[in-house]
Amino acid sequence: DKPLERGEMRIMSCNLRCANVMDTGKKSWFYRADLIVKNIETEAPTIIGFQEATKWQYNYMCRTLQGYDSVITFRDESTFSEGCPVFYRTDLYDLIDKGICSYVILKEKQTGLEFVVFNTHLDHVSEEARIKGIGVVLDKIAQFGSLPAMIMGDFNVEEDTETYRSATENFLDVKYQTQD
Repeated sequence: DKPLERGEMRIMSCNLRCANVMDTGKKSWFYRADLIVKNIETEAPTIIGFQEATKWQYNYMCRTLQGYDSVITFRDESTFSEGCPVFYRTDLYDLIDKGICSYVILKEKQTGLEFVVFNTHLDHVSEEARIKGIGVVLDKIAQFGSLPAMIMGDFNVEEDTETYRSATENFLDVKYQTQD
């Protein structure tokens, strides 16, 4: 167990990759699932955003990740639908609100700080769709006014794209904020 400094958060984002019967060996969900859980246990994140979570992958994570609660909205009602859940540690945060844009508003129990966490998975084919997608997220964030916010997810872009520039215009890329 890694102790936390007051107000410290450990954020993890992970694309689960939709389970596919054609995936074998190291691509198989049954191989990857234990590795993902072991990584979570090692890193002890306080908040996790998953992408491409099918209903049964999501249910597996709900059963496996002790001490977390979560929020998810699936794309549709089909058996193979996927979503972008946000998991958070219940000993550290209270859920204040949630929304269908894959976001949660959490309140840190120790400090009383409220903040919003967005989790998204942008289109993997079209840059135009990615630009529109990040625009929807940024518009939703703007509705929360001065509430601190973070965005995580699978953006499917490199740093030299308009989508990345839009996302980081008012947000810091954590990759450049960490000491590792």
